[in-house]
Amino acid sequence: MRAKVQAGAHPWIDSWNILIANSHSSSNYVANPVGTLVRGTGNVFRDFGRPNSDADQLKAILAAEIIKILNRQKLTVRAAHAREPRQRRHRARGGDLGGERHGEAHAARVREHGEGPSTAAHPSKWRSFHSNE
Repeated sequence: MRAKVQAGAHPWIDSWNILIANSHSSSNYVANPVGTLVRGTGNVFRDFGRPNSDADQLKAILAAEIIKILNRQKLTVRAAHAREPRQRRHRARGGDLGGERHGEAHAARVREHGEGPSTAAHPSKWRSFHSNE
């Protein structure tokens, strides 16, 4: 890298110039530590006064879980969409998620896996019941 910077090769010299222009990289820089650390509530949306902070937090957590699954399976959104049966996609868009049968199936999974309201409410306790699909 030193040779690239000395030769003025791009992008190495560009990054070097950004580094030396930053006052934090100077040997004369004096740190200014913060006296009091203020911690948030755990919900950044609530910390910034958003009106639907809990719903926004839940959406963010669910989006992160979906992204984690897609990354784990090395899938793009389009590839995952193509894997899902067309009939199931259509029902989900129309708001029909299985009605009564869906509720019964979920209750059976809860009984089988020992999940209850106290554990289902916290993301660290969530399990994937469909990991074998």
